[in-house]
Amino acid sequence: MKHVAFTGEAEQLATVAEHRQGESDLLCQGGQWYLLVTCEIAEAEPNVHPVGFVGVDLGIVNIATTSTGTRHSGRRINRTREQDRKLRAKLQKKNTKSAKRRAKKHAGKEARRARDINHKISKCIVAEAQRTARGITLEDLGGIRSRECSRCHHMETANRPSQATFTCRSCGFAEHADHNASHNISHRGWWTWVRGAESQAPALTLIA
Repeated sequence: MKHVAFTGEAEQLATVAEHRQGESDLLCQGGQWYLLVTCEIAEAEPNVHPVGFVGVDLGIVNIATTSTGTRHSGRRINRTREQDRKLRAKLQKKNTKSAKRRAKKHAGKEARRARDINHKISKCIVAEAQRTARGITLEDLGGIRSRECSRCHHMETANRPSQATFTCRSCGFAEHADHNASHNISHRGWWTWVRGAESQAPALTLIA
């Protein structure tokens, strides 16, 4: 089959136009049509001398919060998940063949939506790190580690008066809890890199 028109996001179309290799496949899955295109893209040279690290705190209310001040909110996806949960419960209660088919189709839609959102967030974080010549370190700070001050490193349960608020009882530093956590993650990423990276300094020769 030749000369079939297709469309997509501008960035996707540009990638296909520049890097397409060989033939493409047209696939129908769950009533949706997909164009599978093989693209060959050279990998960028790794940054072996980062000037720092973008810390990424992973959460639920905010899917990802970076140490550069960006919060990728999860409100939209959480609202949709609640709607999905209610629909699943309704279809399970019906327990008919048509309800089961609809539930299976909707589950695929849920998974595709989540992958799309996660992909877009990941691209934003990677682009920010590349633009600022930094690496990326990510973590889900749970329990006691989420109560550490990113300024003075004092750790206390009272530092987290609420889920979203961080106020250090020692130095008085106040910040959104996710941002504070992302700074701690950034610091740990840097020190892990410094301790683990091979030294690029020239060998020292001792002269007796």
